[in-house]
Amino acid sequence: MDPSAGVPVKLQFDGRAPAEVLGTIADGQLLLVPAPDESHLIDTFRRSSRIAVTAQERSFSLSLAATSGVLSELATCVRNSIALETSPPTPPPAAAAATLPQASPSTPPQIAGSLVARDVREFEEIKLAQNFLLAARLPNARLIDTGKPPALASFTAVWRSDDAAGAVKIISPGRDMTGASIASDLISVDPKLCKGNFGAARSSEVVDGAVVFRAALSCVEGEDDRTAQYFVTPRERGGFVVFAIIGNNAAGESTPNRLKPDLLGRAALQAATPGG
Repeated sequence: MDPSAGVPVKLQFDGRAPAEVLGTIADGQLLLVPAPDESHLIDTFRRSSRIAVTAQERSFSLSLAATSGVLSELATCVRNSIALETSPPTPPPAAAAATLPQASPSTPPQIAGSLVARDVREFEEIKLAQNFLLAARLPNARLIDTGKPPALASFTAVWRSDDAAGAVKIISPGRDMTGASIASDLISVDPKLCKGNFGAARSSEVVDGAVVFRAALSCVEGEDDRTAQYFVTPRERGGFVVFAIIGNNAAGESTPNRLKPDLLGRAALQAATPGG
């Protein structure tokens, strides 16, 4: 497909009557279809098992069997990250998570905290979050149960550090589910949610023989520079793991070295494959 805007797109979910929308062909492999919060398309998407897409006389069929619950939470995370709170983090009560001493670059932090997992998956997500913080060596890193940023309120495995906050989510294996498709979904956000300068990008990198996909969003409004990064890595048991990192700097400030994409991507892969 040729890159273009305002392209008529026909969406058909599970044999229902097709919906006509306008999409944007970003490149030969990426079709963007806006779906605002109030749109019925989002609810239909989450409740369907398959979607047929027709654009510029070309048709595609995709399975949605494993997307509904996880993408719902991730979509909320992405939307809310555009309006990330700017106040400094408040340390949670000691019963929920203990604040760590300042971690030196040469000393790995001891990740403290007690989170309650409701099932095996949440237990694995908490372990993955611990692994990530150990690999990333973020200062004063801690798991939290209270005082979560609004963007991460629905997640269990949530953490804070001096520079950022984040969470971990597991995505089960599914037909047509790929790291690239997950990253593409994460950057499909309405730019009007940001009142200033908005940016979104998707990329991939080979790290230690495995491909790590990255979705990144930024919003600069006045003195605030809000960012969200999502690293999608393979999961040892099948499927994928999404590591979300959100931060807030004064406009014009450089990103701390420890939050650079290459370092965070490597930490995400090490967390997902600790024995690799």
